[in-house]
Amino acid sequence: MYLPSSTSILKAWLALPAVTINLYAAANPMLPPQFNMINDGNHPPPIPAPEPNSLQAHAAANQLAKDGPHPTSDIRYGQCYYFTDPKDEHLGSDGGVYSYLKFGSKNYRRPFRLCQERDHCSGGGQIKHRGKFYLQDFQGSSWAKGKNTVAGNEYGYMYPSFGGYTNYLRFQAFRDCDVPFAPGGDCYVRLHLVDEKNNYNGLEINSLQYPYLSLNGQQTISVKFNEVECPDDDDRYEL
Repeated sequence: MYLPSSTSILKAWLALPAVTINLYAAANPMLPPQFNMINDGNHPPPIPAPEPNSLQAHAAANQLAKDGPHPTSDIRYGQCYYFTDPKDEHLGSDGGVYSYLKFGSKNYRRPFRLCQERDHCSGGGQIKHRGKFYLQDFQGSSWAKGKNTVAGNEYGYMYPSFGGYTNYLRFQAFRDCDVPFAPGGDCYVRLHLVDEKNNYNGLEINSLQYPYLSLNGQQTISVKFNEVECPDDDDRYEL
Protein backbone atom coordinates (compact mmCIF):
# COMPACT_ATOMS: atom_id res chain seq x y z
CA MET A 1 0.00 0.00 0.00
CA TYR A 2 1.31 3.45 -1.01
CA LEU A 3 1.94 5.89 1.83
CA PRO A 4 2.59 9.56 1.00
CA SER A 5 5.95 10.87 2.04
CA SER A 6 6.30 13.55 4.67
CA THR A 7 7.34 15.98 1.89
CA SER A 8 4.10 15.34 -0.04
CA ILE A 9 2.02 15.86 3.09
CA LEU A 10 3.82 19.15 3.82
CA LYS A 11 3.22 20.44 0.26
CA ALA A 12 -0.47 19.56 0.45
CA TRP A 13 -0.81 21.28 3.82
CA LEU A 14 0.88 24.46 2.54
CA ALA A 15 -1.46 24.56 -0.45
CA LEU A 16 -4.61 24.63 1.70
CA PRO A 17 -4.57 28.36 2.51
CA ALA A 18 -4.36 29.25 -1.20
CA VAL A 19 -7.26 26.91 -2.01
CA THR A 20 -9.29 28.38 0.82
CA ILE A 21 -8.61 31.96 -0.34
CA ASN A 22 -9.56 31.13 -3.95
CA LEU A 23 -12.79 29.43 -2.89
CA TYR A 24 -13.67 32.34 -0.61
CA ALA A 25 -13.09 34.89 -3.37
CA ALA A 26 -15.13 32.89 -5.86
CA ALA A 27 -18.02 32.62 -3.41
CA ASN A 28 -17.94 36.33 -2.60
CA PRO A 29 -18.04 38.38 -5.84
CA MET A 30 -19.39 41.41 -3.98
CA LEU A 31 -16.49 41.91 -1.59
CA PRO A 32 -16.08 45.59 -0.72
CA PRO A 33 -13.30 47.56 -2.41
CA GLN A 34 -10.07 46.96 -0.54
CA PHE A 35 -7.20 49.38 -0.88
CA ASN A 36 -5.02 47.06 1.17
CA MET A 37 -5.55 44.26 3.62
CA ILE A 38 -3.18 45.58 6.27
CA ASN A 39 -4.96 46.49 9.47
CA ASP A 40 -2.66 47.95 12.08
CA GLY A 41 -5.38 48.68 14.62
CA ASN A 42 -5.88 52.26 13.41
CA HIS A 43 -8.25 51.34 10.60
CA PRO A 44 -11.95 50.48 11.07
CA PRO A 45 -12.83 46.88 10.23
CA PRO A 46 -14.96 46.10 7.18
CA ILE A 47 -18.76 46.19 7.17
CA PRO A 48 -21.11 44.17 4.90
CA ALA A 49 -20.24 44.17 1.20
CA PRO A 50 -21.93 46.81 -0.97
CA GLU A 51 -24.60 46.13 -3.55
CA PRO A 52 -25.27 48.67 -6.32
CA ASN A 53 -28.36 50.82 -5.77
CA SER A 54 -30.23 51.33 -9.04
CA LEU A 55 -31.37 54.79 -7.96
CA GLN A 56 -27.73 55.84 -7.72
CA ALA A 57 -26.60 54.17 -10.96
CA HIS A 58 -27.96 56.79 -13.40
CA ALA A 59 -24.73 58.84 -13.57
CA ALA A 60 -22.54 58.70 -16.67
CA ALA A 61 -19.72 60.73 -18.13
CA ASN A 62 -21.97 62.88 -20.35
CA GLN A 63 -24.03 63.88 -17.30
CA LEU A 64 -20.94 65.16 -15.55
CA ALA A 65 -20.05 67.36 -18.52
CA LYS A 66 -23.42 68.73 -19.66
CA ASP A 67 -23.99 71.45 -17.04
CA GLY A 68 -22.76 74.98 -17.60
CA PRO A 69 -20.53 77.13 -15.39
CA HIS A 70 -23.43 78.31 -13.19
CA PRO A 71 -23.41 77.58 -9.44
CA THR A 72 -24.41 74.06 -8.52
CA SER A 73 -26.89 75.56 -6.06
CA ASP A 74 -26.82 78.25 -3.45
CA ILE A 75 -24.27 76.38 -1.37
CA ARG A 76 -21.26 78.07 0.17
CA TYR A 77 -17.95 77.27 1.75
CA GLY A 78 -18.00 77.64 5.52
CA GLN A 79 -21.73 76.85 5.78
CA CYS A 80 -23.25 73.73 7.34
CA TYR A 81 -25.80 71.43 5.78
CA TYR A 82 -27.86 68.33 6.36
CA PHE A 83 -27.72 66.01 3.33
CA THR A 84 -30.76 64.09 2.10
CA ASP A 85 -30.86 61.55 -0.71
CA PRO A 86 -33.62 61.12 -3.36
CA LYS A 87 -35.51 58.86 -0.95
CA ASP A 88 -35.47 61.72 1.60
CA GLU A 89 -33.19 59.82 3.95
CA HIS A 90 -30.64 61.79 5.96
CA LEU A 91 -26.87 61.36 6.04
CA GLY A 92 -25.64 60.59 9.52
CA SER A 93 -23.90 57.90 11.51
CA ASP A 94 -24.63 54.20 11.85
CA GLY A 95 -24.16 54.53 15.63
CA GLY A 96 -21.11 52.25 15.75
CA VAL A 97 -17.79 52.98 17.40
CA TYR A 98 -16.32 54.29 14.11
CA SER A 99 -19.47 56.24 13.17
CA TYR A 100 -19.54 55.11 9.54
CA LEU A 101 -21.59 57.54 7.46
CA LYS A 102 -24.97 56.15 6.52
CA PHE A 103 -28.28 57.40 5.14
CA GLY A 104 -31.30 56.80 7.34
CA SER A 105 -33.63 58.36 9.88
CA LYS A 106 -33.36 62.06 10.63
CA ASN A 107 -32.85 61.04 14.27
CA TYR A 108 -29.28 60.04 13.34
CA ARG A 109 -28.50 62.84 10.91
CA ARG A 110 -25.42 65.03 11.28
CA PRO A 111 -24.56 68.51 10.06
CA PHE A 112 -21.46 68.85 7.89
CA ARG A 113 -19.48 71.97 7.05
CA LEU A 114 -18.11 72.55 3.55
CA CYS A 115 -14.42 73.45 3.70
CA GLN A 116 -12.55 74.96 0.76
CA GLU A 117 -9.34 73.43 2.07
CA ARG A 118 -8.90 70.87 4.79
CA ASP A 119 -7.31 73.45 7.07
CA HIS A 120 -9.63 76.31 6.09
CA CYS A 121 -13.33 76.04 6.94
CA SER A 122 -14.34 79.62 7.74
CA GLY A 123 -15.64 80.78 4.36
CA GLY A 124 -14.67 81.21 0.72
CA GLY A 125 -17.83 82.15 -1.17
CA GLN A 126 -20.27 80.27 -3.34
CA ILE A 127 -19.43 76.82 -4.67
CA LYS A 128 -19.49 76.82 -8.47
CA HIS A 129 -20.24 73.99 -10.87
CA ARG A 130 -17.45 71.41 -10.44
CA GLY A 131 -16.53 73.09 -7.17
CA LYS A 132 -14.48 71.03 -4.71
CA PHE A 133 -14.68 70.80 -0.95
CA TYR A 134 -13.94 68.73 2.14
CA LEU A 135 -16.57 67.75 4.70
CA GLN A 136 -16.08 68.60 8.34
CA ASP A 137 -17.94 66.47 10.87
CA PHE A 138 -18.73 67.86 14.32
CA GLN A 139 -19.65 64.78 16.34
CA GLY A 140 -16.75 62.42 15.70
CA SER A 141 -16.79 58.84 16.93
CA SER A 142 -15.72 56.74 19.89
CA TRP A 143 -12.19 57.03 18.51
CA ALA A 144 -12.16 60.80 17.97
CA LYS A 145 -14.51 63.30 19.57
CA GLY A 146 -15.22 66.71 18.14
CA LYS A 147 -14.49 68.12 14.68
CA ASN A 148 -12.84 65.86 12.11
CA THR A 149 -12.52 65.78 8.34
CA VAL A 150 -14.43 62.97 6.65
CA ALA A 151 -12.08 60.24 5.41
CA GLY A 152 -12.33 56.88 3.65
CA ASN A 153 -11.06 53.62 5.06
CA GLU A 154 -9.33 50.82 3.15
CA TYR A 155 -12.68 49.10 2.53
CA GLY A 156 -14.22 52.14 0.84
CA TYR A 157 -16.47 53.44 3.63
CA MET A 158 -16.58 56.97 5.00
CA TYR A 159 -16.17 58.02 8.61
CA PRO A 160 -14.87 60.91 10.78
CA SER A 161 -11.09 60.67 10.61
CA PHE A 162 -8.90 59.98 13.62
CA GLY A 163 -5.19 59.89 14.33
CA GLY A 164 -2.91 57.75 12.22
CA TYR A 165 -5.03 57.54 9.06
CA THR A 166 -5.22 60.38 6.56
CA ASN A 167 -7.19 59.37 3.46
CA TYR A 168 -9.14 62.63 3.61
CA LEU A 169 -11.88 62.81 0.98
CA ARG A 170 -12.27 65.76 -1.39
CA PHE A 171 -15.68 66.02 -3.04
CA GLN A 172 -16.71 67.61 -6.33
CA ALA A 173 -20.22 68.97 -6.99
CA PHE A 174 -22.41 68.96 -10.13
CA ARG A 175 -25.91 70.33 -10.51
CA ASP A 176 -28.47 67.52 -10.97
CA CYS A 177 -32.04 68.28 -12.02
CA ASP A 178 -32.60 64.81 -13.54
CA VAL A 179 -33.49 62.98 -10.33
CA PRO A 180 -37.24 62.17 -10.38
CA PHE A 181 -39.63 63.08 -7.59
CA ALA A 182 -37.31 65.57 -5.91
CA PRO A 183 -39.15 66.71 -2.75
CA GLY A 184 -40.06 70.37 -3.15
CA GLY A 185 -39.05 70.34 -6.81
CA ASP A 186 -35.51 71.52 -6.07
CA CYS A 187 -32.48 70.27 -7.94
CA TYR A 188 -30.11 67.88 -6.27
CA VAL A 189 -26.33 68.04 -6.39
CA ARG A 190 -24.34 65.09 -7.69
CA LEU A 191 -21.15 64.27 -5.84
CA HIS A 192 -18.09 62.23 -6.58
CA LEU A 193 -14.48 62.43 -5.36
CA VAL A 194 -11.30 63.90 -6.79
CA ASP A 195 -7.69 63.03 -6.04
CA GLU A 196 -8.55 60.02 -3.88
CA LYS A 197 -5.19 58.44 -3.20
CA ASN A 198 -6.13 55.00 -4.55
CA ASN A 199 -8.16 56.42 -7.47
CA TYR A 200 -11.49 55.33 -5.99
CA ASN A 201 -13.15 58.58 -7.10
CA GLY A 202 -16.68 57.28 -7.69
CA LEU A 203 -19.41 57.23 -5.05
CA GLU A 204 -22.25 54.73 -4.63
CA ILE A 205 -24.78 53.76 -1.97
CA ASN A 206 -25.27 50.10 -1.10
CA SER A 207 -28.50 48.35 -0.12
CA LEU A 208 -27.77 49.03 3.56
CA GLN A 209 -27.62 52.77 2.79
CA TYR A 210 -23.88 53.17 3.34
CA PRO A 211 -22.19 55.51 0.84
CA TYR A 212 -18.91 54.00 -0.31
CA LEU A 213 -16.02 54.69 -2.68
CA SER A 214 -16.11 53.18 -6.18
CA LEU A 215 -13.33 52.60 -8.71
CA ASN A 216 -15.75 53.87 -11.40
CA GLY A 217 -14.91 57.57 -11.27
CA GLN A 218 -18.06 58.52 -13.22
CA GLN A 219 -20.34 57.03 -10.56
CA THR A 220 -22.04 59.70 -8.45
CA ILE A 221 -24.60 60.02 -5.69
CA SER A 222 -27.30 62.70 -5.66
CA VAL A 223 -28.00 64.67 -2.49
CA LYS A 224 -29.89 67.77 -1.47
CA PHE A 225 -28.14 70.38 0.68
CA ASN A 226 -30.34 71.63 3.54
CA GLU A 227 -28.66 74.61 5.22
CA VAL A 228 -28.54 74.65 9.02
CA GLU A 229 -26.74 76.66 11.66
CA CYS A 230 -23.26 75.33 12.36
CA PRO A 231 -22.85 73.94 15.89
CA ASP A 232 -19.96 76.33 16.50
CA ASP A 233 -21.18 79.48 14.69
CA ASP A 234 -20.12 81.61 17.65
CA ASP A 235 -16.57 80.32 17.36
CA ARG A 236 -15.67 79.50 13.76
CA TYR A 237 -13.23 76.64 13.72
CA GLU A 238 -9.92 76.43 11.88
CA LEU A 239 -8.33 72.96 11.78
